[in-house]
Amino acid sequence: MTNIKNFSGSKSIIDKFCGWFIGLPLFFELSGSGIKLPDSHYEMNGIPLHTSMLALIILALGHKFNKVQLIFTLLFITYFITCFFQDSSRSLLAIQSIYFFAFYFILKSLSSDRLETISLSAIKALMFFVTIHFFSLLFFSTGSVLSLFSNTANFWGIYIIYQSHLTYPLVLIMGIWMTEYQKVSLGSYQRTIFIILASLIIVFLLRKASIAILLVFFICYRPKISLLFSPIIIGLLAFYSGALLDLSRFTNFSRGKAWNESLSIISDINSFFLGNGINNYSHNYFMHTLSTHGIIFSSTIFLVLVFVVFTFFKKVRYTLPPTTLLLAFIFIDWNVNANLYQPYYASMLALTILILSAKTKRDFRY
Repeated sequence: MTNIKNFSGSKSIIDKFCGWFIGLPLFFELSGSGIKLPDSHYEMNGIPLHTSMLALIILALGHKFNKVQLIFTLLFITYFITCFFQDSSRSLLAIQSIYFFAFYFILKSLSSDRLETISLSAIKALMFFVTIHFFSLLFFSTGSVLSLFSNTANFWGIYIIYQSHLTYPLVLIMGIWMTEYQKVSLGSYQRTIFIILASLIIVFLLRKASIAILLVFFICYRPKISLLFSPIIIGLLAFYSGALLDLSRFTNFSRGKAWNESLSIISDINSFFLGNGINNYSHNYFMHTLSTHGIIFSSTIFLVLVFVVFTFFKKVRYTLPPTTLLLAFIFIDWNVNANLYQPYYASMLALTILILSAKTKRDFRY
């Protein structure tokens, strides 16, 4: 009996570590000269590695594949080997394309207690980092409000937050989202402080997609507080109304150029079926997958994604707040970014979807 308890305790410790690995925005750069911390918040010369990838490996060691998962895994391995012999960079893009699904199905196989432990640890890690990051922003602002917006990637001068303007603000929203269903485990004071600090950091980062999704969160979960954002909402509506009246300006924005380039790639018959095998920077998850891997591989990925999304809707009983917020991620973020290819974003989104799916009807009383 003692051995069983010790084994259970060891699992709990491992799960807590995995949660921290998933929640912290801690990246490393792998290159020919070794491993180092990132020098920039938006690019790396080597291969970016996030600590969630270590969590994935640890959790995967105990994963048991069912028949369907085994078939899909064998098909992917076949595709990966084919890509590797064609071009090693294409094989890396193939691995990136399944980050979310690997995290989702491995986490899904865990017991509810283990999933809860990982989720709480990820939230606590994010709370810890956000608090220290916010005080770092204040310290280096030197009393200037503008500095709060310009030094957001700087973490106490010792670490540059890689993807601080890409996945980091969106992961903060996922963390806020999960706290809505952890009211028993997390104190009201802790939750409130985290929501305020995380929201301020998201605003300081000035990423339109993240701010828009944050507004959707407040409208769904904190409708009274969302009234404070009404001037911003009116301003955004006025801006986009003007853009719609000036069609040339609306169609020539930076993402539109990337979309047109991706459409031109898949207009070629060979690229349509097999993709061109390179990172096309499509700034759209669906176009990125299609232009890189082609319709044959992409259709499989999209079908599994549709299954995951509708399983979530069914688990939360189509309750308006969680359904609306996930749709906001899909229609806002996935259409201007390909963040599902990023392990930090993919791991947190998979964890968020699963922990919300595990909640009872009482938790969805909104």
